[in-house]
Amino acid sequence: MGIGTLGEKSLHRELKYLYQPDPARHEVRVGRLIADAQDPEGGVLEVQTGHFFALKKRLPVYLQAGRVRLVCPVAERKWLCWLDPETGEVLSRRRSPKRGTPLDLSRELVHILPFLREKNLVFSFILLEVEEYRLQNGWGRDGKRGSVRYERKLLQVIDRRDVSTPEGWASLLPNLPPVFTAKELQKTARLSPAGTSACLRVWQQAGALERGENRGRAYTYRIASPRWESEELCGSQTD
Repeated sequence: MGIGTLGEKSLHRELKYLYQPDPARHEVRVGRLIADAQDPEGGVLEVQTGHFFALKKRLPVYLQAGRVRLVCPVAERKWLCWLDPETGEVLSRRRSPKRGTPLDLSRELVHILPFLREKNLVFSFILLEVEEYRLQNGWGRDGKRGSVRYERKLLQVIDRRDVSTPEGWASLLPNLPPVFTAKELQKTARLSPAGTSACLRVWQQAGALERGENRGRAYTYRIASPRWESEELCGSQTD
């Protein structure tokens, strides 16, 4: 059976139905925009399987309407399926050795840094096992370099982490020393240098990390002490 039998953007559709099974609550108008669905727990549900840059203009509109759940899928386990670009026939299938984590989304999350501390915004990191179908139409002898990703299909949900506080963001980090450098984070999380830099920016902005003293020429970082709840408490006492 060729890949043509799969629908367009099936991963996005499957996640939308997973979070909101009622199709009557899909594609809801919010201001001048159309959101993916109504969240069963109240508010707006948006599934982001692509680039986060477009959210810079959408999130302010959604947040004016109330609570927003942003679904952020992560392929913790992935099967690569290579397709004949002419027939759609599956030529091979193998499991990728890389295991994805929420930190892999850092380079996308930097596009929405100003929103990371929004009280009404919940990030739902959902860890998945997926099949990724790629057209074997790239360059090189095997046609895989520079190939086009055609489709992704959900196989199973492994875990789900809803994050809206600094403590929640901190819980997504790997096991690190109490004080660590960017290179130690890069090695532990298996990130690229650019991914490590983005991760530090995101997790600092979210209130989960703070920068410490220098270690030689390198900055050090540590888990930040909780602040949001104490600031809210102080605010409530003075009202």
